[in-house]
Amino acid sequence: MKNIVKAGIDFLLPKASTLLKNRRVALLSNQASITSEGMPTFLALQKAGIKINVLFGPEHGFSGVIPPGKKIASGLDPLFKIPFFSLYGKTLSPTSEMLSTFDTLIWDLQDIGARPYTFVTTLRYFMESVSGKDKELIIADRIIPLPHKPDGPLLQPSFQSFVSSIPVPMMYAMTPGEIALWLKNNFKLDINLSIYKIFPPLRSKWIFPCFPSWIPPSPGITTWESAICYTATVFSESFPDINIARGTPMSFRVFGAEWVKPTEVLNLLNENKVDGVCFYPYLYFHNTIKKTIPSIRIHINNINSFKPVSTSIYILSALQKIRGTKKLWEQSNARPHFFDTLYGTDSIRKYLQEGKSPTFICNIIKNDINKFLISREKCLLYE
Repeated sequence: MKNIVKAGIDFLLPKASTLLKNRRVALLSNQASITSEGMPTFLALQKAGIKINVLFGPEHGFSGVIPPGKKIASGLDPLFKIPFFSLYGKTLSPTSEMLSTFDTLIWDLQDIGARPYTFVTTLRYFMESVSGKDKELIIADRIIPLPHKPDGPLLQPSFQSFVSSIPVPMMYAMTPGEIALWLKNNFKLDINLSIYKIFPPLRSKWIFPCFPSWIPPSPGITTWESAICYTATVFSESFPDINIARGTPMSFRVFGAEWVKPTEVLNLLNENKVDGVCFYPYLYFHNTIKKTIPSIRIHINNINSFKPVSTSIYILSALQKIRGTKKLWEQSNARPHFFDTLYGTDSIRKYLQEGKSPTFICNIIKNDINKFLISREKCLLYE
């Protein structure tokens, strides 16, 4: 198969037996992490002669299939029969007991470069826990869906949470290796960090890569396109009656509700000519309520100019005009505080409620992004 983007694990494996000799090795990964030949990272390390002493898992578990928000217990991994420590259960950071089980941890997760996607929070907590200790962290780097353009507001300190834990834009557009380097520099962490890079090192080559296989890193990110659209529709977690076809191949790529009139939404969105994207009507059958939901499909026509968080502002503005500001934000199942938590600020919600235009709001966001670009530039590993 031609044009496969090789992940960091492909370049770690040939050196692993020498590099990790006499080291107690832990692996933080899930089954979405595979080599360019399609082999799961755990099995590839075993084949290379590396004994994994213990497994760690983030939200969604080592399997990657646990539903969002569901706590996961530590125990014996049912497939590989070795100890498993959950970092999304009783604790969100590794305890001293967990840290005592390894000398080197290999981090290999398919991330998506978005602040609300909690793998980056787990990375921060893990790095802070090993800072100043005699531990080694190896990042086997992986591509992300939108590596070229940060988008969205910066986190305000008062909105820090597990889904907004680092002061970067909502879509920070950095690989796991790059954001690990950023965390080390910006939080002044004393940590032995090694990064095994991706090839080819050109960000433009990763946008629609030729995968050996796509395995969802979490139940909602069913396709590469779902990962691309994630921050355009993740606001739906604050509005349970807005459906995004979660768990289907169209997950995060559509949005709709029983009260949506697609023609009205489309007229409002098409008036604005949102960069890099166009919208089309879509009917989605909701298996739970056994109804067809009138929806809108997001079609990206220019990946280089598509800005998912900015797109979400245009979508929300249109939905608010149709639903009514009060009905949208004050319906019984709405969670405006969680919306603020996802976006890392209450300013986006307040601007929308005040009736500010999407263009005005997106221009404010640009100021946030410009503040971040300098520190980001210092940590980029790829052109």
